[in-house]
Amino acid sequence: MVSIHHESEAEARPIFKKALDEFKSRVPSNLWPLADLVEQLFEAYCQLDTAAMIEAREELAKQQQQEAGGNVRSAGYLRVLSGQYESGIEILQRFVSGRHELTSGFHYPYVLYLFGIANEGLGNTEEAIQNYEEMLKYWSNPEIELKEIKDARARLAKLAS
Repeated sequence: MVSIHHESEAEARPIFKKALDEFKSRVPSNLWPLADLVEQLFEAYCQLDTAAMIEAREELAKQQQQEAGGNVRSAGYLRVLSGQYESGIEILQRFVSGRHELTSGFHYPYVLYLFGIANEGLGNTEEAIQNYEEMLKYWSNPEIELKEIKDARARLAKLAS
């Protein structure tokens, strides 16, 4: 709840605490460190602390022995969106080719959009244009005009002019 709508913290906190306590009462204590990391992530979202969000996501991925997955992908998203372009690209690259390539109709184009932002931020204009064009190829005629689609079109128009 707080990752989507930060103002829901007061409502979410007791729900989260109850679920966390219930989880710990039902599983062996050797799994509690994962719950503690989820709590760390919750607190990072409550505090709007991007660095702490990235740290918690990356530690969760390491604890779960993930080479790829939601926590790894989210850490890559957060890195790009916080201006850590090179490390964000490095993390997200595994999701556009190879054995971890995304097939999701949302996540794959979104990664392309983030590549565009990162390449634009790094001054790689041609790559950014290619990223936005490929992203918009998938999202060219959406039923819902997401803010990312509007932004990609605006960025592409600016870069292409």
